Amino acid sequence: MIKNYFFRKSTYVFILILLGGIYSCNDFIEEDISGDVPILILPQNGDTISEFSSFIWNPLEGANKYRLEIQSPDFDSPSFIAVDTVVSGTDIFLTLSPNKYQLRLRALNNGYESLTTDPINFWVDTISSNQTQIDLLTPSPSAYYSESFNGPFSWSSLPNVSSYEISVRSGTDYETGAILYSQNGISTISHTVSGVTFSEGEYIWGVKATFNQGNSTNVYTNTFMIDGTDPGAPNPQTPADFATVTSPVEITWTNPTDVGQIQSPVTTHIDIATDVNFNNIIQSTSTQSNTIDITINQSGTYYWSLYNVDEAGNQSGYSTTREFTIN
Repeated sequence: MIKNYFFRKSTYVFILILLGGIYSCNDFIEEDISGDVPILILPQNGDTISEFSSFIWNPLEGANKYRLEIQSPDFDSPSFIAVDTVVSGTDIFLTLSPNKYQLRLRALNNGYESLTTDPINFWVDTISSNQTQIDLLTPSPSAYYSESFNGPFSWSSLPNVSSYEISVRSGTDYETGAILYSQNGISTISHTVSGVTFSEGEYIWGVKATFNQGNSTNVYTNTFMIDGTDPGAPNPQTPADFATVTSPVEITWTNPTDVGQIQSPVTTHIDIATDVNFNNIIQSTSTQSNTIDITINQSGTYYWSLYNVDEAGNQSGYSTTREFTIN
């Protein structure tokens, strides 16, 4: 009986020693993550997010949980602690009131803690995601302007904005274009530039907004074109000068080659008069074609002349005047 007792006791002690060794081994092989730093995906530094948002980070090898800390407005002088929690996954959904915040994140396992991320600044606002985009209205990329153009540059408004900043640059690449004009602290959504003459060419302009909390949107950009070249006067073709014709009269012409760097669309204007000095114009019409039919219901002698206007507003001189007669 005594023998069995000692046998059972020694077996129990052996099992305890074996289990202790297993746990000690687990502690020993826990991966050292003390030199690593977790990588935050959302939000990024400077982001403005909604009151209901997900916080997401990349998994760190060797970690099985993460400590997320969020304080407002920052860790140096916090007004309140918004979040201090340990998360077993790599994301968490939070509800935060509108304010400025800082967050930091570190990874954990049973034996080690990683380095802590640098503080990430972010803002929470009641604005929705589509209310952080600025729509640039004028000038638009489909429009052409003359060399006298100086605005207005206009854009859509955003809520809770303290000011806007505009920059106008040469070319079509905002990053590499030479800055021709820049102005910040704009309180309106329309601005006229001063001290700049836009010569013929392509330009890009951008606007960003700064919110009341101090954070800013991205820069939103658009291009526009300046056409400063006279499109040239049309060359009348038919009817021939002094021709006798019937109504409707088919009038045709050719346009000269646009020699400018920017070729904006051209509209031809046609004037029909009863006198050679065009004091009595009976018809005035326009087209972007090179032909038009004119209906004149009364017989007599008529005079016609043409001029071109391009979309930038540049106007040519008048063509030669021709005469025709309707019997």
